[in-house]
Amino acid sequence: KYYVVDSGYPMMKGYLAPYKGVSYHLQKFRRGGGSPETRHEKFNHAHSSLRCVIERTFGVWKNKWRIIRNMPSFPFHIQILIVSATMALHNFVRLNDRDDRGFINTNRDSISRREHNSEAGSSYEQNPGSLTDPAMVVFRDSIADSIWGDDN
Repeated sequence: KYYVVDSGYPMMKGYLAPYKGVSYHLQKFRRGGGSPETRHEKFNHAHSSLRCVIERTFGVWKNKWRIIRNMPSFPFHIQILIVSATMALHNFVRLNDRDDRGFINTNRDSISRREHNSEAGSSYEQNPGSLTDPAMVVFRDSIADSIWGDDN
């Protein structure tokens, strides 16, 4: 298990960041008119796509279930139950109502805004080199090799 994070985070244990200095944002690939040309670009493209999906999903979820936006000061174990219940309800609605207006409206309105916001980067300001976990670097490389090998 790991967090999919932006390039402002170090590759420390449990954090999967994109390759730095390599094309990343979907808009750059669209403007360039091409597909990823290296395994690092392909990984970054997949990473960026995944981040956009995750961010849109959380946006839809928070807009649909207002209690998530402003979580009351319930005890932590109750907050976990609320999050789990709203996730289950969200998934049930998505499986059974493809015309879910909340999902369609939020999805349409948020795609370009979220992609633009993801280009702003992170405010994480630690020295990334000091926190780098070699095992996460190897893990990222193995994913990059795997997805590169799928098409090449």
